[in-house]
Amino acid sequence: MHGPRGRYVSLSDLLAHVPGERWTWRLLEFTGVGEMPDGLSVEEFEEAVSAAPTGLPFDWPSLREFASRVEQVQDLILLAVAEGAEPDPAALLAMDFSGSPFVIEAVDSTEWIVTDRTGPASSALVALRSFHDTQGHRDLP
Repeated sequence: MHGPRGRYVSLSDLLAHVPGERWTWRLLEFTGVGEMPDGLSVEEFEEAVSAAPTGLPFDWPSLREFASRVEQVQDLILLAVAEGAEPDPAALLAMDFSGSPFVIEAVDSTEWIVTDRTGPASSALVALRSFHDTQGHRDLP
């Protein structure tokens, strides 16, 4: 996915602007290329993500490390979850992410969708808007 000047915008680029240390994270969907955690192949990692009904859990340092090793994201759904909380499996099955304070989605290698419910014009979303591109990013309410 590319930003306004044609620069590739990676997951790592996005996470650099997210105040993610205050949450745990759940990876609900992933298709991509790169070095996967625990020496898994891409296929094995994608299967592990798919098999986790409430998403594959990450703490912030592990998520940043994972993102730094991903070369390209094709599809992704990544949710922030309050520390110590568990996502509602029924809501996740219905693709209802309204209970999550921060959501990052990648769609078909062409679009980042970022939802920030932490407050009006949070610093994270303001920074992420710097990557705005009419074909590469949109904000959801």
